[in-house]
Parts: sequence; structure tokens; C-alpha cells
Amino acid sequence: MKGVRPDVSLYIGKTPVAIEIQKNRIDIDYIIQRTERHANLGIYVIWILTDDKPKTFLHEGEQEDIYRIKKWEACLHEMYFERLYYWRKEAYVMPYHFKTFSTWVEESEWYEDNGEHRQEGGFYRETKTLKIPMPFPGPILHLAEDFSAKMCRPSRFESYAIPQSKLWMDKNSAWWR
Repeated sequence: MKGVRPDVSLYIGKTPVAIEIQKNRIDIDYIIQRTERHANLGIYVIWILTDDKPKTFLHEGEQEDIYRIKKWEACLHEMYFERLYYWRKEAYVMPYHFKTFSTWVEESEWYEDNGEHRQEGGFYRETKTLKIPMPFPGPILHLAEDFSAKMCRPSRFESYAIPQSKLWMDKNSAWWR
């Protein structure tokens, strides 16, 4: 594979696919470089997280489970059209979308030294790292049967340039809309 050694490489039908299994934190530049190298070799790539689902917690005063997304996961989420893949068993994965989470900013008021009345808060603010995980509503997906090759146009994630990529993605439309 000319200098690229994915965790698993195979042909699905006639399509060359690289499976990158991600367990630990990883540098975003490394994700971008590997994805670009696979694309340059004509190989479609899928990044899969080893947990079977996101590790969530109950946020203070909320009814929903919340996930604290890491930057590298957010990058993959952006790259894969707002979804991440979690390993379930054998050749099965579960896609998750991470919906924006907003926290309430309490209203407060005070007087400045010059006597000017000030007030702030009393609104919801979107958080960058706290997200609401939304699993695919159907059964877990099979990597050969429920996935296909897709091109990803160049885009940006924060200060990173995501190159045109060849992605191995599920065939489902956005279920969270």
C-alpha cells in the first residue's frame, strides 16, 4: 500500500477500503494526512472508534445524556457528514450524530463604578464540546452491505483544511433532521 498501513485493508466488492480503528486520542493533522494518503492511492477509508457507544453523563439539570466530544472526534464528525462510527461486533458498526447542546446562562445584573446599570445572561449558549449523541434509529450497520464509497469535498474544520477524501460511509441520509 505504498507507505500506508491501515489497521485493516480489504476489498469490498472491487473497492479498496482501509479501516482505521481509533482507540486513543489522535492528532488531527495525523487524521488528515492519513486520509489524504489513502485518497491519493485510490483507497476509501473509514475511521471507527473502538467503544460500542459514546461514554455519556447526565449534565446538571438536564434530562438527556451528554457527551464531551474531543477535538479529533469533532474533526471526524465533520469529515463524515456529521456522524461517527462505533464498533459493535464483527463487521458491524453503529453511526452516531452529535447534536448541538446549549446551556442556560443565568441572568445577572450589577452597577458599574460610575453607577451605570448592567445586565447579562438570560439566554441559551451553544457549547463547543458538549453534545447530545443521537444513534442511528435502525439496526446496527454492516460494513459491506450498508456502506458505499463517497467523495468528500475539501472543507475546513476550525483552523484545519480537510482535503478531498475518499470515504467509506453508510448509505443512510441524515436521520437527525
